[in-house]
Amino acid sequence: IESTEMSETKKRPIPDGERKKKKKKTSAAPPAPVAAPTPAAAASPLVCNKPWQSLVDMANARVGVLTSVFPNIMRGHKISFPTAAFLSQQTKVARSSVNKFVDHTFLKQGSIDDIDRICQEAVKHKFKAVCVNGAWVKRCTANIAQSGAAAADRPLVCTVVGFPLGQTTTASKAFEAACAVGDGAREVDMVINVACLKRMDYNSVYEDILAVRNAIPSHIVLKVIFETCLLSPEQICDAAILSRIAGADFIKTSTGFSDAGATMPACKIMRVVAAGCMEVKASGGVRTWEAADAYLSMGVTRLGTSSGLALLPDAKPQAAGSGY
Repeated sequence: IESTEMSETKKRPIPDGERKKKKKKTSAAPPAPVAAPTPAAAASPLVCNKPWQSLVDMANARVGVLTSVFPNIMRGHKISFPTAAFLSQQTKVARSSVNKFVDHTFLKQGSIDDIDRICQEAVKHKFKAVCVNGAWVKRCTANIAQSGAAAADRPLVCTVVGFPLGQTTTASKAFEAACAVGDGAREVDMVINVACLKRMDYNSVYEDILAVRNAIPSHIVLKVIFETCLLSPEQICDAAILSRIAGADFIKTSTGFSDAGATMPACKIMRVVAAGCMEVKASGGVRTWEAADAYLSMGVTRLGTSSGLALLPDAKPQAAGSGY
């Protein structure tokens, strides 16, 4: 029975409507492939669309918050910020003068030959400073003193404290800073305890900075490293305010050992709080003259980089490194 039914079904004429539908179905063109979505271009670290006035307003608001929540820290400190018009003024630095703003840096694992080399380069190109780990401060001091360079042209010796995580005790940071100064360091870059800052333990952050400031003579430059890539704009602003109250000379973006380095948005926030009281150091990722020029024009006054040679007027393209 089944075979008979199947045979009859096969022989049944196909109505015109069905025949047309079948033809239409078989002759239809395949659907066009859907283009894959184009990923959004990564924002340039040198671009910041926030107007100066909005950053000044944020800084004033953060002072109000800190005054309310941490009156013991803020008591006796009257903090004001410059106008947006003042902040928007650009400072043009000729490439031939960029060496005066460079901390020629070597903070990774290396040899004595590396340390001697960066001292020679710093002396030759009259960089502002060499920045090294504490174990090399004494050697750098001797190298530069024996270089034959005029006293006015000698690079300063800068070192780091609590580097790179800032997770050492306040007492150890103060001791480390004092030892470095005894070995010849003239600038100290300390890392804050980011964990304390992020949980708003601002008393600990403030006391950390203050302890290092008090452990070294007042003529020794103290720079405070934030690690801005880990912080919100409000946290960057708060860290800058705490550094200003604790007596820092510079505030610095990054160690160069975290997720990212300096960015224009972070530097603009720092500049608002620093103006007139501190200076700003952009560090981490400053490897080209274009980047250096952008930061210096905005008001940054020091560049921390292991690519100092790449910023010079006679730099070769391949001189730019991929390090700090």
